Amino acid sequence: MADPVGTTNSFIQQYGLLAVFVYMFLESGLLLHFVPSEVVLPFAAALLVHGPVSFVVFVAVATAGGTAGSVFVYYVFGRGGEYVLERYGTYLHLTPADLERGRRVFHRWGEGTVFFCRFLPVLRALISIPAGIAEMDVRRFVLYTASGTAVFVSALTYLAYAGTQAGTPVHRALAALVAVLTLDVQYVRSHFPVVLMGVVASVVVLVVVWTHREWIRANPLAAKAALLRVVGIVGTVLGLLFITSAMSVPVAAYSLVTWIWNDPRFFVTDLGLSPQGALVVTGVGVLFVTLVVYEGGKRIPVDVASRIGSRD
Repeated sequence: MADPVGTTNSFIQQYGLLAVFVYMFLESGLLLHFVPSEVVLPFAAALLVHGPVSFVVFVAVATAGGTAGSVFVYYVFGRGGEYVLERYGTYLHLTPADLERGRRVFHRWGEGTVFFCRFLPVLRALISIPAGIAEMDVRRFVLYTASGTAVFVSALTYLAYAGTQAGTPVHRALAALVAVLTLDVQYVRSHFPVVLMGVVASVVVLVVVWTHREWIRANPLAAKAALLRVVGIVGTVLGLLFITSAMSVPVAAYSLVTWIWNDPRFFVTDLGLSPQGALVVTGVGVLFVTLVVYEGGKRIPVDVASRIGSRD
């Protein structure tokens, strides 16, 4: 099966600005759904923009293509009426929900949505339909469309161009982001068991909160008490488990903990502790943190939660 992103990028490499115009026309004209502008334009800009002149030309060509595609939708699917949508909408993967979403946005926020929706995936093309059905003045439609598209394209083009130029703020920011993401990936790989347990625990908590959200809103005091009980029980059991294992099977417990955390130092090198001492210190620390959270949680007011519950 062909890769749509790779095919589009190859098309741009071969035909340059003409490909950019055609792509923008097809996307804004509801004829191309599977490769959004957020993916294609940065690649095309990095390939075709090399200075101020090429920057302006690139933005102008992309804006012209996007505006032409939007005008096409405005006339054919907008002023063409519901008949055209019902007859040909399925061929363009337009669902009634998509059309209704575009109508709601346009009728709620007015003609200005033609400008602002150029920054949003899917809606940047769909918004032309309700604008056409509402018979928005075509001159204002073209003005808002071209302006919004130009701003959107300029932003993506600048980010792509500046990101390839060493020393620019964007390049430094991207380099910092890549470094952070690299560290995050390395951390996950080296601490995979504990990260996995954290993810599973987070999912369980979210599911429990979501399934009991109405009860939580209606009974904020009871919900807080239940949460503190869970924190107290889990923290106490975990802390005592560390201390007990340090007294009974310190070597096996230390090996298990360092396998989960994948950090062989675990206080031993940093603080000069033995495996048994490290487990005891950790257990005492867990108990202390649990106590602080439990006692502090009891003193946190629930006025905000009460107000949330009273809305329903």
